[in-house]
Amino acid sequence: MATHKIKAKTKDLENVLEKTSNFIASQNLPSGFSQFLLYVLSELVANIQEHAQAKTAVINLQIKNSKCAVSISDDGQGLLKSYSTKKIRPKDDVAAIELALNGLSTKSATERGYGLSSTRKLVALLKGKLEIKTGTGIIEIKGNVSRFGTRKKIPGLTIKITVPVKPINIYKALN
Repeated sequence: MATHKIKAKTKDLENVLEKTSNFIASQNLPSGFSQFLLYVLSELVANIQEHAQAKTAVINLQIKNSKCAVSISDDGQGLLKSYSTKKIRPKDDVAAIELALNGLSTKSATERGYGLSSTRKLVALLKGKLEIKTGTGIIEIKGNVSRFGTRKKIPGLTIKITVPVKPINIYKALN
């Protein structure tokens, strides 16, 4: 089993991403899988830097027996508050997650981002599982089935991805 876990201040996330990239490069992964991991992690780190107002973040990456588990979490404001600061008013945390998964960004139209919606598409292509937790909301997506729920409130945002390690062409998938 290969494991890579780093907790860092948000301002240091670019260095963390570089260390994570080096770890991924050392893993002898199938065609395109490294690009998948780097793309997803880059998108999620950018979201933390641009929207979360977090002090710290944790990236955990495990590769074992042809399975890959990625977890990234922050101690920031969460999706609901991030949307609210931009005058977008989801009714609750689950609704805020749904907006993000469907591509509603808090960026201006000219700076449009696709972080969570493209992550969702790639995880689905790999037939994996995506779980997003923020505030009291949680959404788990596996295949075409989404499970919604609420639980005890947590700070920030946690995203967990579990996928099989196999070849993927992310550029074709995202076009």
